[in-house]
Amino acid sequence: MENVKRFFKKDKFAERANIKLLSVAPGQARAKMTLHPHHLNGYGTVQGGAIFTQGASGQKVTLDGSAGILVTIQHADEHIAYSGPLDFKTGYPVLLEARQVQDFEGTVQWGLGLSKSACYRTFFLENPTRLVIDIQTP
Repeated sequence: MENVKRFFKKDKFAERANIKLLSVAPGQARAKMTLHPHHLNGYGTVQGGAIFTQGASGQKVTLDGSAGILVTIQHADEHIAYSGPLDFKTGYPVLLEARQVQDFEGTVQWGLGLSKSACYRTFFLENPTRLVIDIQTP
């Protein structure tokens, strides 16, 4: 935990963006960022939504929804180990779409399109190993 606190104190981006570390515990950290006028883009809003960049190509990928989560898995490949669909339209109230946006040089990324910003938690299950992303719903 102390390593995280020391690292965060030296993070110049966090300092400049006024991001404050609130708490650190095993498997989680909580921070806050107060938005100010200098954070706004030309439309008077902050960047957000379900728009992702597709790996090294840099192409824009837009998913259903107005918010999103990017899941990054290192030291993985799905082009050999996975043969299922790469784009899911779920019909769920918050998680609207899940799409693979990268599978290149040991990095796999999935974009999750959400109907709204939502709290979530992640954890692993074993036998077999699974990543769980638990997204809060109304």
